[in-house]
Amino acid sequence: MHYGDDENYFRGYEWWLMKEAKKRNPNITLIGLPWAFPGWIGHGENWPYDFPDVTAYYVVSWIMGAKQYHDLDIDYIGIWNERAFDIKYIKVLRQTIDRSEEH
Repeated sequence: MHYGDDENYFRGYEWWLMKEAKKRNPNITLIGLPWAFPGWIGHGENWPYDFPDVTAYYVVSWIMGAKQYHDLDIDYIGIWNERAFDIKYIKVLRQTIDRSEEH
């Protein structure tokens, strides 16, 4: 998602890699960990925690896209690689994940 309305779940090699891993071991655990966020997440700033709802939407959309377009279940999701955590964001992310599972 290079932009807020750019939900392309076929870009990158990661989808292929996860599917190949599942072929070889159907019981493998899949984990997602954001290393960076696109600029639109922080409204031009490089700090996605300022807008936790937007950041959570981005991450949960990726999780849902993995299932919808690739039949991949993401078992765990991290917060942000090698960065400090933000408790408000973690709570918003949990709520957003829970709401997505209700549908």
